[in-house]
Amino acid sequence: MTPVRVLAVASEVYPIVKTGGLADVAGALPLALKAHGVEMLLGMVHDAQFGPVVLIGAGGVHVEALADAVYAVPPFGPAEAERLLKRLRVAPLLASRRHRRPLAVDEFCRVASRFSALVAALGEHFSEIDLNPVIVHADGCAIVDALMIPQTVLRIETEHMRQAR
Repeated sequence: MTPVRVLAVASEVYPIVKTGGLADVAGALPLALKAHGVEMLLGMVHDAQFGPVVLIGAGGVHVEALADAVYAVPPFGPAEAERLLKRLRVAPLLASRRHRRPLAVDEFCRVASRFSALVAALGEHFSEIDLNPVIVHADGCAIVDALMIPQTVLRIETEHMRQAR
């Protein structure tokens, strides 16, 4: 997609988001995407027993197809993130040499650790957080898309559902 097309799409989406009250958007920041790498997922969901938990797994188009994910109670460090990664079926892809240079798995583990600290600090304020895909490539990792749903949205939707009955 060309920079001109990115700006055109952003100018179409911005008024919809703004008038719908969905978010306070200040603008768009187009970034070059590293196409070669492994798509991963970092997420947060609420567990009835443990509260906010971190989800690490296969991301992108593989989320539903592979259902390859592990859960962990935050916060945790990079070493624990690496241990969790090794439990995934996609782990051999991260260690593969087919990418010419080794993938920056250590950087993904640092990002996962920092994400777990964010979840530990702010998880009660969100019903869901989804960073998908996070592309792990030789030079680091890139968070391509992020979704953060505040708890208030969940409460409002639940209240509207009750009133609709």
